[in-house]
Amino acid sequence: MLPLPAVTVGNIIRQLSCVKFSKLYGAFAGKEIAKNADKIVRRSGEKYIACLR
Repeated sequence: MLPLPAVTVGNIIRQLSCVKFSKLYGAFAGKEIAKNADKIVRRSGEKYIACLR
């Protein structure tokens, strides 16, 4: 929910690429990801970067 530069998001995606995780718990109700969280986070980062271009 914080605006980040594309290079920062790209670095985060690269660092997480070797980490496999299926669930992600959010700070707000209803924001949990119950399965395929690693793929969803990567796709979200890629979409974010594409929107900045």
